Amino acid sequence: MSADGKRASSLFTFTSDGTDFNAPREMWTSTGSFNWDASKLTSGDYNGDGKNDIAVFYDSGKTADGRQRDTLLSFLSTGAGFQAPVSRWAGSVI
Repeated sequence: MSADGKRASSLFTFTSDGTDFNAPREMWTSTGSFNWDASKLTSGDYNGDGKNDIAVFYDSGKTADGRQRDTLLSFLSTGAGFQAPVSRWAGSVI
């Protein structure tokens, strides 16, 4: 946690040279409160550019009427790294 009580999180990647994995490289660090424990992580090519991206289904808490609120975030690949996450969808799935 940061000094102001917010959860700070980072995204690390382990690139492969075809035989082994390289040392982890930090690709993104949150600037606000972000909790990996509230996340479901997956990868795939989400924008059709041929590069593997990362998506996170994030537990955003409860709505005022008590329904679960979730957010789908994507970290799109640049080929050399990842862009900051962008919210692609938010709502209640129940």
